[in-house]
Amino acid sequence: MPDGTSDPFYPSSIPPHSDSVKIDLLLTAMLDLSLAHNSPIPKGNEVSQGIFNNYMQFMDNVAGNWESLKTVGRGINRLKSIHNLVLAQNKGEIKDPVSVINRGTSFERITHQHEQKRNNYAFYDGYARINWEVTKPDYGVSQKSGLGIMFRISENVSLFGAEIEDGLVAFDTLSFLNGEDKQRIIYRADDTLVNKFIDIYKGLWLKGIEKEDGKKEFYAGIEPVRLPVCPLSLKLTDNSHRK
Repeated sequence: MPDGTSDPFYPSSIPPHSDSVKIDLLLTAMLDLSLAHNSPIPKGNEVSQGIFNNYMQFMDNVAGNWESLKTVGRGINRLKSIHNLVLAQNKGEIKDPVSVINRGTSFERITHQHEQKRNNYAFYDGYARINWEVTKPDYGVSQKSGLGIMFRISENVSLFGAEIEDGLVAFDTLSFLNGEDKQRIIYRADDTLVNKFIDIYKGLWLKGIEKEDGKKEFYAGIEPVRLPVCPLSLKLTDNSHRK
């Protein structure tokens, strides 16, 4: 992508370069070598469901250091800088920076994550809180994340944010994901909404949507993913799936 691109995941364009076939092969080999020092390969069921979770650590390294990397001319020099960065940052254990544990739904007020009783209920006339735990870096104001958190739901539920004050819960007027409109959305791991959803005094809430077919079973999944580069990736449905 062009020098000076402000965000490597949302470039305005990716023009072709003038390098020869031999240079292209060298670039491919260098990239493969860099990826070998990063996250593990994806599982088959994850690929089939469109979960972009392979090489998460690599993408986070690139995004977090993009301010310096974007000043290096594209091609071999930039990839060499990325490779040196990867080797320096990943000398120890190769571990994906973001992890998620979904403990199901509950409807009592949370005082401690591990005191929750898992119920896995959804209600048409009320809300159930999703009891989930997220481990992620504390991204700085200027540091971008190369990772995202994907929410996936069935057609008969919707997801809401909320605010809790003095024991009272005020739910957002609009859902941020409605199963009748779309079933998945990706937020960047450093997005303020993600921080809101994991805040013990705010949270992530689920509400049922009564369907004509009477279906009672529902699904709500949360997965850490690597961010796809927009011009290179297939759209899930439209760009509104990615924040």
